[in-house]
Amino acid sequence: MISSLLGSRRPLARARLSVLATLALAAIAMLAIAAPVGAAFDAPWTGSGTGEEDGRLTVLSDGVSGIAQFNYDLPGSGDERLNSGEWTFETIAGAPGLRDIAWSYEGSHGRDQVTVGLEAFVFDGTSEEVFALVDDGPVDCCLPPFDAFTYSGSITVDVDEGDQFGFRMSGSYIDDDGSPDDNRSLEGTLTLDIARTDAFTVAVTPEAPSVVAGTTVTIAADFQPAGDGQELDFIYADLSPGLNYVPGSSVVGAGGSIAIDDPVVSEDRLTWAPEGGFLIDATDGLILEFDVAVDESYRAINEGLPPAAVEVSGVVGTFEASGIGTFEVTDPPSGTVALVQAVPLEGDLTGIVGTLLTSIDTPGTLQVNHSSSCVDGALGADTAELGTFELPGDEDGELFFALALESQAPPETGFVTASFGIGPESPCIVIGPDNDSWTRALPIELTGNAGIGDGYIDQAGQTRWYSFSVTPGAVATVTLSGLPADYDLAVFKDIRQAYTDLANPLEDLNRLSAEFAPSVFSPSVFSPSVFSPSVFSPEAYAPS
Repeated sequence: MISSLLGSRRPLARARLSVLATLALAAIAMLAIAAPVGAAFDAPWTGSGTGEEDGRLTVLSDGVSGIAQFNYDLPGSGDERLNSGEWTFETIAGAPGLRDIAWSYEGSHGRDQVTVGLEAFVFDGTSEEVFALVDDGPVDCCLPPFDAFTYSGSITVDVDEGDQFGFRMSGSYIDDDGSPDDNRSLEGTLTLDIARTDAFTVAVTPEAPSVVAGTTVTIAADFQPAGDGQELDFIYADLSPGLNYVPGSSVVGAGGSIAIDDPVVSEDRLTWAPEGGFLIDATDGLILEFDVAVDESYRAINEGLPPAAVEVSGVVGTFEASGIGTFEVTDPPSGTVALVQAVPLEGDLTGIVGTLLTSIDTPGTLQVNHSSSCVDGALGADTAELGTFELPGDEDGELFFALALESQAPPETGFVTASFGIGPESPCIVIGPDNDSWTRALPIELTGNAGIGDGYIDQAGQTRWYSFSVTPGAVATVTLSGLPADYDLAVFKDIRQAYTDLANPLEDLNRLSAEFAPSVFSPSVFSPSVFSPSVFSPEAYAPS
């Protein structure tokens, strides 16, 4: 049910908030703000000690609905002797976690040889841990704690469920003249303002796994139950550079998973503030889930690869909680291949051209696979290995390769992919003519003044070139058909002849002719220097 996840709205009191978000850590800092609730989380506080049998001890507040407060008031004895006492104010932990306790201790232990002591303790049933807070005296006139005293401070103790914890007080004075009056007594009040720093626990995932730049990761902020339903007015997240919100958020609680509206995005801040707010269920808690995309340029944006962190914080009244999840952001795995061409060659050879992204300077195996079909960039069911080739690594990060791959039955058609080492398989490209520049335009034979040429455009920015003979003075009509999208068509005069006319002196023409000779796809010249990306760039041959 939605009502189990979304609670009624309450006015949000102004609060002081501390949010840690170090940009160098590529952090997502999240903060949850909530309406105040009661502070009951342990058993009621109880007091004991000297004067208990005479009814001189009073628990002014047991801490169930607010502060915890204890008082003792013992009159002087009226004779010349030591007057002393010890008192304990304690409770039983109802849940594991930290207890952040602000304390104040004030009173009067007389005027002569006055002592005051205060300590905190945690007892787990077997062993006890003690924390000294006050150890003052004995003193006479006229230095504290003479006549009256006031002490205050704070302490945080870590307890498990069922632990006995609290405070012990002690004090004494000497009534040296045997005349009891208001200044010869043991009187004190201990006041505790208790904030449970993990009133609810926020666990953030992922924790520790690595995320590859250019991929998406799901963030889960788990507000775990604390015994009472707790209302959150809103939750927000700050995304550091290189992390981007992916539309689609949901909350998971007692009613299962429910999609919620996307947050309001303001620069790098996301804010979820649904009408009615959120409710941390007393039993099932609340999980907020959303995706972030790690930018492919994460390294450049952050000048390296710092770990990413997701910090989630929440405030419910005086309760505070926070959690953090971290993950490493890594470059795409060594061995990411992008294929440019797959061309049938003479004999048992297939020309393969592409780039290899690698971060290691060690050799590895390039494996090329073939299939008769390609769906959404992946080969079909009849995938088979076409061949392998050993390539060196490149510590500079990118290696261009052009190779002639030998196989027993090289395919004339179909599709191929490639992978390097344990890296991912590349998207598939079509096997076919290499007519992606004007120098390798595919001839169309005209029969009866008509001819047909076909082919694939399978990569962004790719061009396919065709050539046919035209009788001077004739009219040429070119028609495109079978198009899945809007394609551009350009018709040129004889580009080669224009090049020949401009290529003077003769040695320049010879050099151009050698570079663009049909034998360029022979294995002996299948080298990266010849097949550099600039050679294949469509812009180099764009119409002017």
